[in-house]
Amino acid sequence: MSLRISVGLAALLITLAATAEAQLQGRVVMSGAERSDVVVTLQTLNGQIIHQTFTSSRGNFRLEGVGVSSANPMYLVIEEEGYKPYRQHIVSSDIRGGGMFTIYLEPEDGEVTRTGDSDGTLVDVGQLQVEIPAEALEEFDAAIEDSADGDYERAIERLELALEMAPEFYDAWINLGGLYDRVGRYEDAKTAYLKASETNPAGTLALRNLGAIYYQQGERERAAENLAAFGTFSIAEEWLRKAVELNPASPEARFFLGATLYRMALYPAAQEMLQSAIALDENQVDARLMLINVFARQNQYPAALEQAVIFLENNPDRPERAAIERVRSQLEDALGR
Repeated sequence: MSLRISVGLAALLITLAATAEAQLQGRVVMSGAERSDVVVTLQTLNGQIIHQTFTSSRGNFRLEGVGVSSANPMYLVIEEEGYKPYRQHIVSSDIRGGGMFTIYLEPEDGEVTRTGDSDGTLVDVGQLQVEIPAEALEEFDAAIEDSADGDYERAIERLELALEMAPEFYDAWINLGGLYDRVGRYEDAKTAYLKASETNPAGTLALRNLGAIYYQQGERERAAENLAAFGTFSIAEEWLRKAVELNPASPEARFFLGATLYRMALYPAAQEMLQSAIALDENQVDARLMLINVFARQNQYPAALEQAVIFLENNPDRPERAAIERVRSQLEDALGR
């Protein structure tokens, strides 16, 4: 019996995932001064490091691709020699509007042990030396507030002004690309992410978001039966592979690459990439849902059913639940269960 899961559902999930990504960013102030090379870590309750970066010469930091949920608690941690340890529980509301923090480290006599090391950083050393004018930082901070308030056009204007003053402002390029994407200015978003990548070649978020934009363009072309779709998916694959190569530990980049490979009918490769995303982060729900399609396309119905059951057991409130209930029934009928 031939069975195919709705590809429309999968396309919807990709779109939702593209807008669900967030980042934590802010500034570390130490005894009234700002200093570069402070290690900022995002970790789980048991101390597993999820993301790690350095502060810039102005004390700014950015942690990319943050996913926070009640089932996946995270903590922002700084343990700097000579200062009291800083540890803050991060919840979903903290990442709205870009997750802006100002962290004041208090001096402490004696030594404080540093956690981890700098191997997980995704920030180019050259970027740490970039000096951003105070006026550009003010426009950037105001843009984050405007974005959080839903005033995207004003936020775009502020970021464009900030970049006129500071063309090497990586965070501004990243945020500008995201806002262009949000308001439907896709070509401008591509340009912004390319500029971000040129400014900070070690940053994966620009590459991943660029690949995601091309993926979504391919989805639109595919829906319109435009033969250009396959070529667009191929471009998405190129950027997403670069993102995965640069940061193999990014489940988000692996998810988007797996989704792209699925659209290119490269099902075994898509399966491997999506499974690796889940192995890195078991809360990658969209990757699990995409796997249902991938397994079904390969007539691996027991594996598809397993993914559907796992989703239903662990996600009682997701809006896709009713659709996956129907998918499970289809799969059980196909397997004679």
